[in-house]
Amino acid sequence: MLNRKISTPIAISVILILAVVVGIIDYWQYIKIRDFEFEMTESKIPEKEKKEDEIVNWQVYRNEEYGFEFKYPDDWVYFEEEEKHEELLNKFGWVYYVNLRPKDKKYSYEGTEEYPVNIRILDKLDKFDDNFRNSYSQEEKIDFAINNIIPATKFITKMGKDTAWELTVTEESNNLGYYFEFFNPIYVLSDGAEENYLLEVFDKILSTFRFLDSEEIVEVEELCFKGELEGPIVKEITDDSLPKLIIRVLIEEAKNYGVLKKEKICAAQCYLISGEKIQLNEDEIPEYIIFPKGFYTDNKFTSVRGASGNGPIYIIGFIQGKWKLIGNFGGSWVKPMKSRRTKGYLNLVTHWHMSAKEGEISEYAWDGEMYKLIKTTEYSPEALIPDEYQELYE
Repeated sequence: MLNRKISTPIAISVILILAVVVGIIDYWQYIKIRDFEFEMTESKIPEKEKKEDEIVNWQVYRNEEYGFEFKYPDDWVYFEEEEKHEELLNKFGWVYYVNLRPKDKKYSYEGTEEYPVNIRILDKLDKFDDNFRNSYSQEEKIDFAINNIIPATKFITKMGKDTAWELTVTEESNNLGYYFEFFNPIYVLSDGAEENYLLEVFDKILSTFRFLDSEEIVEVEELCFKGELEGPIVKEITDDSLPKLIIRVLIEEAKNYGVLKKEKICAAQCYLISGEKIQLNEDEIPEYIIFPKGFYTDNKFTSVRGASGNGPIYIIGFIQGKWKLIGNFGGSWVKPMKSRRTKGYLNLVTHWHMSAKEGEISEYAWDGEMYKLIKTTEYSPEALIPDEYQELYE
């Protein structure tokens, strides 16, 4: 009985049945794997695309006065504020703030209203107090680039084991001379899921932050290329960053005369200047002498120069890849001393006119970054102009 052979037709039938069963099992497994992979694709890729689309459709905050923009969620609001306290202006350089929070929720800490996202605009980074900065860098300091473009440093401070806040500072200014801080106090505002949400929004806002390009500052284009400026400087300017720097200088001058209570680029459109180029070193890139004349406000002209021509004089040069203010003088004229150089730059002499026969001569030398005063000489009928300066008066 045990040695009885199975007939050929039966064996073939069994093999066919087994083959069909195995095929059905394999197909079922294929269907399951395919459906699983499809479900994974459906659940992951659209979510990523959804997040990217979310940022693309966010609202845009744009500030041409300070030269920057960023995106923020539709259900968030922003609040702007100008710094009015001289102590903070002088100590930290803060001039303006943009703070953000969700529309339907306010935050406070120890009785003071706080914002999950704080953006501070600084006029000079060197005003940032070292002790204050060090208080933010006790735990960790990270160097990175905002939007893969703007060099920045993130300072992280902790309370115990938990991160208390983060402060991100741009290491370079924009083309209007402003630096930026991004303060993130969300760890002291909330916890859990809301903390993660606020942190995610902060990072997304920061990832969209950028400096405005030259052509995006409409006021600068109008000022520099529609004839408001006088003299050969208009014809010589080819770099947009140069007129922006000139505007910053003029705005500061207008503030000194009490004309501007708030920095506004458009106010400089009323400013009249003359200028000329000069070659102070051997790099074949000319420097520019700027002679502010005055400005019009409400159809009234205010001069910044006296009857004898005395007034502010600025020298702007191209240093380390940027246009910078390299000389800040006062007088009726400035001239180079062709026979005297310091660190590769010609020394400069200014003349302050006092009367027909009296005046003051000041000599400046290059120190590697700026022109610095090295000596001042007064002349009068009793004390004649020194021989070393006679060539300048011929």
